[in-house]
Amino acid sequence: MLERLFVSLRDVGTQLAVTFVLLFFLLASGEMMKEKLVRVSPRFRDKKRTVAIWRQVEREVSNYLFSITLINIGFGFVVGAGLYLVGMPNAVLWGAMAILLNYIPYLGALIGIAILAVIGVVTFDELSYAALGPAVYATANIIESQFVTPGILGRRLTMNPVIIFLAVAFWAWIWGVPGALMAVPILVVVKVLCDHIDSLAGLGEALSGRGSAPRGDNNTGPVEAS
Repeated sequence: MLERLFVSLRDVGTQLAVTFVLLFFLLASGEMMKEKLVRVSPRFRDKKRTVAIWRQVEREVSNYLFSITLINIGFGFVVGAGLYLVGMPNAVLWGAMAILLNYIPYLGALIGIAILAVIGVVTFDELSYAALGPAVYATANIIESQFVTPGILGRRLTMNPVIIFLAVAFWAWIWGVPGALMAVPILVVVKVLCDHIDSLAGLGEALSGRGSAPRGDNNTGPVEAS
């Protein structure tokens, strides 16, 4: 079992390393990609639309990643403190794990609860004590996902939970852990494109969650597709 765990961690580490290298090149060539997209746009109106969409994508993705990182750090601190209070060993390690897993909607929480359930059964003799760790994680996740995250991100980035789950499952199947981590930022980019292009309005409505901001409720406004 330890050998399988080592192989799995090695594969995940390799995938994350490739992801970070790809992310570095994307960040380094961001302005170049924008200039090329503007250059290939045939008309001046298309060039303005390209710049508006690019800036909106940068703003929305940056706001999402910054906000969700702060939320996850707080979530990991709460989980670690709660596990420490119930006597779970290596509470700091599980708190750090909670920070990383919380980047993966739905599946991350299930993985964290399952891991703590196994650790609890191995650590404690009674099932009532073994259930304390998963209960702490599940309670913190419910509060974070139902109240904290919607309150901080607001209606603007509220998306259909079914679409989010399907996107996480799809990208996890395609690209493993890095795909699961990048699924929601990719959805944010698609949602911004849909908010700016009339021909994608139907897709944007499908991606939107209940009570989300109406289409065109942004700084740049919708741009008609030519």
